[in-house]
Amino acid sequence: MKDLTEQILVIKKDLITNLFQGFEHITKHPHLYEQISNNNSYKSRWQDDSDYVHMEKNYDYKQLIPYTIIIENDQVFMYERLKKSGEARLQNLYSIGIGGHVNPCQHPDAIKEATVREINEELIIKGNIEPKLIGYINLDHNDVGKVHLGLIYILKLEQGQYSGVRETDKIKGQFVPVNLIIKNKDKMETWSQALIDHPLNLLL
Repeated sequence: MKDLTEQILVIKKDLITNLFQGFEHITKHPHLYEQISNNNSYKSRWQDDSDYVHMEKNYDYKQLIPYTIIIENDQVFMYERLKKSGEARLQNLYSIGIGGHVNPCQHPDAIKEATVREINEELIIKGNIEPKLIGYINLDHNDVGKVHLGLIYILKLEQGQYSGVRETDKIKGQFVPVNLIIKNKDKMETWSQALIDHPLNLLL
């Protein structure tokens, strides 16, 4: 069920310098995170305002989505979104990224807070975690992609940190070798497919 009051972090598209297509490493955009941090704002995800159309249909803005690839023992966490996952467009597709919208919070870095929160909501992981930003993804070839910009993170876990899936009614997954991820590319959601096109072995 939609939360019509939900506010999400966005950036106006024309404030992003040299907006690209696909996945690009952070080294190609060393100042993009600063641009995002200095020019973002919270807007209504589902309700129109007197000044703007709601964000799911507003192609002048990009919703900012942290998306974390989780690695343990040279294997990558791959999961399937189940019917109760809440995002109908992605149900029954595989993914290698844990992520979601950035909502208002008291943390000085709302994107970092959302990145960690999303991981801990989906998975049971012992100890503190420090995802590392490695790049960005932008795909404008469909209506969903036109309104989202992904911040791609890597989280490398120590042996024994991962204890299982927390929201078992929403996702099911496990750590698998890279070759199995490549084999299932056609069953993946769009962002995961784009990331698979890059050498995942370099991330391990």
